[in-house]
Amino acid sequence: MSVHTDEHLDLCAAQAIGVIADFDRRRLEDHLHGGCARCEETLQDFAGSVLVLARASAPSAPSSGLQRQILSEAAAERGRRPVRRQEVTHTASAVRYSTIMTWKGWMFLYAAVVLGGIAAYLGGRLRETQAELAETKGLLNRSSSQLAEAARWDAVATAPNARAAMLEPTRAAAGGSRGRVVLDPDTHRALVVCDRLPGTARGAWRVWALGAKGATPLAVLHPDVSGHAVGRIEAVRGEPQAIAVTLEPPGAATSARPSGPVMMLARFAR
Repeated sequence: MSVHTDEHLDLCAAQAIGVIADFDRRRLEDHLHGGCARCEETLQDFAGSVLVLARASAPSAPSSGLQRQILSEAAAERGRRPVRRQEVTHTASAVRYSTIMTWKGWMFLYAAVVLGGIAAYLGGRLRETQAELAETKGLLNRSSSQLAEAARWDAVATAPNARAAMLEPTRAAAGGSRGRVVLDPDTHRALVVCDRLPGTARGAWRVWALGAKGATPLAVLHPDVSGHAVGRIEAVRGEPQAIAVTLEPPGAATSARPSGPVMMLARFAR
């Protein structure tokens, strides 16, 4: 199979309008026999374009002298059989049309076919570029959203009225778990960051706000393989006195009251 080049597209255009040289035609045929799908499709498109352009030109009426010449030649070829005038008119029109297209139309057709091929190629490249731009725009939008979200939670840690406290392990804890709580009373958002949390095979890690009315559920922590977990809490109502992290038994991850042991506790300074 010969390697496809842009020159083969020019040969397809010349073949479609009938001005290809014998040597070039053999080269194109050899290339097509090798199975070039792009050239086969291009040749079909060019042939259709030539047909459309040919049909766009109205045929001219033949002259009386041309009619007599065709009538004489037709009679000689058909054994002097009478020829109907309608046949002469149709044939003469075709000859006249072919003559006109030979000296006026071939270069126009060639340019139109080549330009059509270029337009199709550029149209394909434009669609590919538009798809790439759309993908890049989506990526930028997602990155912008992630950055905005990160900045929103960073503002909690740096808020001027933020209340911070260390999460200290209780006697029930094991493995040296530690954490930190930051609460912004102006936005009622809070960050809970923990490290060295064991896996959740034994249950679920839950965060609670402790106040005068008891415990209020805030979040569920999902530690990674290293035991690191971050809880982002949108609404902490009131002024909790402390934040607790419990290890709830299986099946109690959505309960309204803690039932597992308190593993870490943070007390806010008054």
